[in-house]
Formats: sequence, C-alpha cells, structure tokens
Amino acid sequence: MKNYLGIVLFILGLNKISAGTGTVNNSESIIINEFLAGSDNCCGSDIFNGNNEDFVELYNAGQEGVSLYMWGFSDTDGLITTTAPDTVILPGEFLVLWFTGDNNGFPEINEKLSKNGETIFIADSIGNTIISFDFEAQTDDISYGRNPDGSDTWQYFQTPSPGASNVAPLSIGTNEIYANSFNLNQNYPNPFNLTTVLTYELVRSAKVQLNVFDVVGRKIKTLVNAYQSAGLQFVSWNATNNRNEIVPSGLYVYAIQIDNKIETKKMILMK
Repeated sequence: MKNYLGIVLFILGLNKISAGTGTVNNSESIIINEFLAGSDNCCGSDIFNGNNEDFVELYNAGQEGVSLYMWGFSDTDGLITTTAPDTVILPGEFLVLWFTGDNNGFPEINEKLSKNGETIFIADSIGNTIISFDFEAQTDDISYGRNPDGSDTWQYFQTPSPGASNVAPLSIGTNEIYANSFNLNQNYPNPFNLTTVLTYELVRSAKVQLNVFDVVGRKIKTLVNAYQSAGLQFVSWNATNNRNEIVPSGLYVYAIQIDNKIETKKMILMK
C-alpha cells in the first residue's frame, strides 16, 4: 500500500519535478548531519510557542541542489506520516526537521524520536529508502552530529546547533581564556577562483593547526601546523591538496584548532 501511494504521488508531481530550477534528485548527497532525541530544555522553544522539540538536521554534501519534493518521513515503523512540498536543499546548506508528533505540516514531522534509541526513516516519492538511520540511547539536550559538517566523524554536542555548522565543544574544565583565545574570519574572496586568503586573530601565542577538508570530511590540505605569536595572521590557499594537485570546484571547510577548541567555516571554489 505504501509503494502504491508513493507511485500515485510521484505521477501527480512528475511535471512539477521536471520543471524544477536546475536541481537534481541525487539523494545520496543528502545526509543526516546532526540530531537530538530527548529534548528537555533545548531547541525549538522560539518556534513552537515554548515547547522544546527533537530535531533531525539534513545536510547537502553534494555540489548541486537536491529537490525533496514528495519525500516521506517517519521513524522506526517506517509508516510515512509527513511528506515534503517543493523543497530544495542547496549545496552546503541545512534543513531542520522538527519531530513534534503533530500534524502541522512540513518541516514538522508527525512523529516523536525516542531517546531510548530507534530509526530515522526517509523515503523518496515512490517509496524507495533514502535514509534508514539507527541510533542508540541518547541523553537529554545533548545532540549527536558530524564534525566537520558532512564528515564521517561523529561526536556529542552540549550546545546543539540545528540549522548551523557544528562546532566541537570545549573539554570539561577548559579555562575561559582558552575559549576566547582566537577569532576565525571568513576567507576572502569567497567564492574564489584558485586563490583565497584565510585570516584569524590570536589573542595569545599558541600552537595552531589550520586544515582544509572536503565535503565528506577528508583532510586535503594542511596550511598551518606551528607555534604562532599573538596578532592577526594571514594564510593563502591556492586550491591544491597536500600533493600540490589542484582540487576540483566545490564546497570546502577550513578548520582551526588551538588547544581543545575548533572553529570551522565554509568556502566555495569556482574555477
């Protein structure tokens, strides 16, 4: 029955999909980037009139926009309760699904996530599984996500960030001076063609690691791995990897790490 309904929805929406705005249906580009199951005092209170809601953050790790038109969303039982309207996630962008358990319409999902562990299920317009993501028991108000965005490295976040880039938490007991020891700026120009400049300011002298990652989290270039003095620092990247090969156009993430703190920003190479 679910597949039959999916076929009907697909036929009804076929012309709309075909007349899209340059988007593709490469579903493999859409991944779960962060989720929170068991929200007690976190996330959604400004949106849902004081109610705190679980969420699933989707991320487009590809280089083209992806249409979610008529995709279906569910949990462990796989019974589709909410479908997406004409929705596109652009490259490097996020879409937050709020699992409210209410039938208020997308991006609210008429399911609740269990902090005891279950499955996040997403299917395309004809019922094919796009994502079936199993997770184990979770802790209230602590999310689980990728760092950097789109990578294969997962970690827990004491400060969830639905709809924004994931930032590694400071370790317990980190002194306040370490939390404010540097400021990472946006690269310029951005987007760029072959050469861009990354800047950051050090409040104090420190050991600095500055690396560039691709959209799936692979480190492709080490720009800095040295002890540097306080002040404004400038680093140029010529769009090459560690083998001095020119990398392809697309979205990249640069990450600076000092002590136990990491900050990341995104940049776009357009050749």
